[in-house]
Amino acid sequence: MKSLNVPALVMCLSALIAVGCGGGVATSDPIDGDSGGGPDGQVPVEKKDGGATPPKDGGAGDAGSDDAGPTDTGCQPPLEDCSGDCVDKQANDAHCGTCGNACAGGKTCRTGQCLCPAGREDCNGTCTDLAADPQNCGQCDRKCGGLQSCVSPGVCECPADMIDCSGMGDCFDLSSDPANCGKCGTACAAGGTCTSGQCGCPATAPDLCDNACVDLLTSLVACGNCGHSCTGGTCAAGICTCGANDVACPGGCANLSNDPQNCGNCGRDCPTGGTCTSGQCACPAGTPDICDNACVDLQTDMANCGQCKRACTGGTCAAGICTCGANQVQCPNGCANLSNDPQNCGQC
Repeated sequence: MKSLNVPALVMCLSALIAVGCGGGVATSDPIDGDSGGGPDGQVPVEKKDGGATPPKDGGAGDAGSDDAGPTDTGCQPPLEDCSGDCVDKQANDAHCGTCGNACAGGKTCRTGQCLCPAGREDCNGTCTDLAADPQNCGQCDRKCGGLQSCVSPGVCECPADMIDCSGMGDCFDLSSDPANCGKCGTACAAGGTCTSGQCGCPATAPDLCDNACVDLLTSLVACGNCGHSCTGGTCAAGICTCGANDVACPGGCANLSNDPQNCGNCGRDCPTGGTCTSGQCACPAGTPDICDNACVDLQTDMANCGQCKRACTGGTCAAGICTCGANQVQCPNGCANLSNDPQNCGQC
């Protein structure tokens, strides 16, 4: 049995008693790698109030991190509460800038604003490609014509085989359009056709009269010849046949006994207001006289008072006599005051 080392045992007991009583004991650096203190090798430093600074690893007594915690709504910034949902109002398309502000028309939320993507412009609330949209070509609300398309960089164009003749977006095919045949503004005859940019008349109306396609063999407006009307009759093989009591006149079939435009002979007009009876022109009883191929009453007519072309303007015509007002005299063009009438100054 080994004997006890009494001096060493006494020193150990003295050291333990000193620590238990709160006395400070100076120690030297750890020996042989002994870290001393806590399990992490961090030794609490005693404070003046007898406390200790906690370890730097965020253990008990840590003052907390710098990160902000949840808001009172439960959303972690920068998210905010919108009807129970945590959203980023700077980028949320349904809550852009403010809750409930939804982006539409192709827009997305960027920096809290509803914006169109690159290459698109906002036209009436809708993101539009101005280089391709025929309703907004080159600029908002600039519409292309019905057959036009919008091509880059925003120009309305007709199809390759057509041209805009009006400048209003109306596309025409100059090879077949009878209103623009061969070139803009060149119109074919009425009833005509345009083929390969050349005007022509169809087989059913092969003749051209007064810029209209007709068939001289059957046309009532050009029977046998241009301008030979057969109105009121029938045209067959270019011959006009009129009905009973009618004759063929240049203006059509007419009854020479009662037609005021062909009275007694083709082309003989009765006076305006007159009648044709038994091939003779006559004026009615109320206007029995004829002046400038019109039926008038020389007894009362203000333009023909007493005789043709004798005006009574400004006066009254009775029994063929023109009566002018006070200070007036009758001049060829009517009643006039020679003292102040610039057309009859001093004399008629």
